[in-house]
Amino acid sequence: MKKIDFTGLIDSLNDSKKKRIAYCLVYDIYPPLTHIDFISAVAVPFENQQDADIFLIELLKYFEEEHNKTTYDFIPLSLRTYHEINKLQELEKLGFYKLMVIFCIERIEYILTEMQLAEEGSTLAKVKTNQPAFREFIDLTNIKNQYLIDLIKQITYIKEFHEKNYLEVNLFKRFSDIEELYNNGVLPLNRNLYMHGRVNDNQVDYLTVQKSLLAFSFFEQLFVLKKQDIKKSVLRKNRHYGLSKITKNKSSLFLLYKNRVNNHRKSRNPKN
Repeated sequence: MKKIDFTGLIDSLNDSKKKRIAYCLVYDIYPPLTHIDFISAVAVPFENQQDADIFLIELLKYFEEEHNKTTYDFIPLSLRTYHEINKLQELEKLGFYKLMVIFCIERIEYILTEMQLAEEGSTLAKVKTNQPAFREFIDLTNIKNQYLIDLIKQITYIKEFHEKNYLEVNLFKRFSDIEELYNNGVLPLNRNLYMHGRVNDNQVDYLTVQKSLLAFSFFEQLFVLKKQDIKKSVLRKNRHYGLSKITKNKSSLFLLYKNRVNNHRKSRNPKN
C-alpha cells in the first residue's frame, strides 16, 4: 500500500471505483468518511468475509503506521464522544470485547434516534432503530450540499448487491436474513445477534471490535455532516490529532478539546 500513488488514484476515481465502498459495507467494513476517496481507490471486490477481513487488517495497519491513527481517531471529537471513547478504552483494557461491540451498537442507535427526534412532530414513540431507519439516515431529501450528496450516493451503491435493490446493511438485518451465515460460523456485525444474547464472549475477537468502532465512527461522522452540512468545517473537526499521537506526547485529549474551545472563543471575541 505504501507504493500506491494515492493522489493519482483519487483523481482518477470513476463510478466503478466509487462502488467499491459498497463492497466494504456488505462485509461490515464501515470506511471513515473523511477518507472515503482513499478507500474507494484501494478497495477491491471481495468474494468472501475472509478476503474482506484481510483487507481491513492491512487498511488499519496502514493508517496506524503511516498516519498514526487508530480506529478511535475516526470518531469525531466532541465532549460527548470524548467520554464515550474513554469508556470504550477502559472496556478494551479489561478485555471486554463483546461489551465494546454492544456499546458501539447502542451508540449507533442513539444517533439514529437523535436524527429522528430532530424532525418536526417526531416523538420517542415513533422512532425506529431498524433497516428503514438506516435508509432514512442516508436519505438525500433536503440535502443541498453537493459534497454530502456525492458522499451518500457512494454509500447507496450497496443496493446493487441486494436481489431486490434494497438499501440495507448487516447491522439491522433480521434473524432470518443472517441465520445461514450464523450457522456456518460467520458472525456478522448485527444488532439483533448481540442485543438478544446470541453471541458468546469467545466469539468476539479484536477485529470484530475494530469493525464496530469503525461502524460507530461512520454513523457519527455522517451525523455530524448532516447536522452541519459544511464540508470544510466538518473535515477540520473530524481530522483531529490521532489519539495514539496524543498518548505518545503525554498530552490530555480533554486539554486538547479545552484548548480548541478556548481558541474558538478568542476568535469570536478578539478583544478578550
